[in-house]
Amino acid sequence: LDAVSLLLPRLNNARSAAIRLAHARVQVTPELKTTANIRATIHTISHQEISGLSSLHIAALNGGSINAMSATQIAAIPIPTVKDLPDTAIQALGADHAKLAAFPVSHVMALPAGKLNQIQQADIPFLTAAQLQGLTPEQLAGVAQNQFQGISIAQIPLLTSAQLQNLTAQKLGWFTNPQVQALTLEQVAQLLPGQIATLPNPQFVQLSAAQIGALTQPQVQALTPVQIAALTVPQ
Repeated sequence: LDAVSLLLPRLNNARSAAIRLAHARVQVTPELKTTANIRATIHTISHQEISGLSSLHIAALNGGSINAMSATQIAAIPIPTVKDLPDTAIQALGADHAKLAAFPVSHVMALPAGKLNQIQQADIPFLTAAQLQGLTPEQLAGVAQNQFQGISIAQIPLLTSAQLQNLTAQKLGWFTNPQVQALTLEQVAQLLPGQIATLPNPQFVQLSAAQIGALTQPQVQALTPVQIAALTVPQ
């Protein structure tokens, strides 16, 4: 009995240590295992499980991960973690136009401008109308020249007044001739007078007679002498 009494504390201590160790494994091992294998196993995870992934998991994805995932799985990526998608993952998403079109507007809006720039110029025209119009003015203002010029002439009329009015003189100077010509009369009239005044001549002279005619009185008054001198007879 005395020997048993002496052993009990040791047994209890060992049992407690084992329980603590098991608890530690439950808390740590699955996280490490999932993160280490996320690239290879992401396509086997249900969209319900994907919706519970952390930033750590999403940051571990790459282009191959996106290629292996379904559109439903990609749409399940938690919105707060969208910003953590690696550049290669964004590039792969942009290259798969069906998956890009299925990317929720809320997710597109959660992408920082730097991540948007990972969508290649040739893939920009495959953004849906809702995705394009869902871009915040700050997002659109932050995109690079290549991506900005990737906006198709069919997409230009979709740009909102808030998006257009937030464009800097530099961005206005990035408009290609076809993009300028694709602006609707309503869009031209929505540009701020200060924007009209800073519209570079190469873009200004591309405005059609109808677009010039759509200028509001404050916009006309903002025209610079250089712009007025550049007006052609048809304009």
